[in-house]
Amino acid sequence: MILSAFVYEWYIDCNLAHARDAAFSVMVMAELFRAFGARSDTRTIWQGGCVSNPQLVVIVMASFALQLALHYLPPQVLFGTMPLALVQYVVWLMLGAVPLLALELRKVLQHSSARRVRL
Repeated sequence: MILSAFVYEWYIDCNLAHARDAAFSVMVMAELFRAFGARSDTRTIWQGGCVSNPQLVVIVMASFALQLALHYLPPQVLFGTMPLALVQYVVWLMLGAVPLLALELRKVLQHSSARRVRL
């Protein structure tokens, strides 16, 4: 997924800095999403409740805001980022969600295979 973001941005404008920025941003987003899935090895985020840990929700939302702010606030020069188009951010969010979806799918499949064994 990180490589996909890099290739996608490179293909769009052949700018190495933008491609690196995309890869880093997707990696950050993936880890932020994964924090929700890592709370339990067996229960999905829907079974455990998405907002059952309000501190985690606040921290993840603040981290997303900071990640987005890197593209719009004056330290852009320091970090070498540029403002994002909405399409870019949506693509990066979708790519960042892939590890969480894989983790949750694994939990569902393990749960359903454990049920079949018990029957």
